Amino acid sequence: MRNDFTEIARPKDTIEAGMIQSFLESQGIQVYVQGDSTFGLGVSIPSLRLMVPQEQEPEARELLNQMKSESDKE
Repeated sequence: MRNDFTEIARPKDTIEAGMIQSFLESQGIQVYVQGDSTFGLGVSIPSLRLMVPQEQEPEARELLNQMKSESDKE
């Protein structure tokens, strides 16, 4: 793991990870996706972690909260 990055989310799958990554990157946040989804016995076991530079963590968390708030309205 990159030492200067911090985890901000654990998406449930690669689709959610991609959506969050695209949104944050469109806002100027650098995003690193760590891990992958493991499939076994027909069940997905996600081990994805979205990482951002420590100095961008507060802004990234605020943007994630805004994103969640918007999706809750739908």
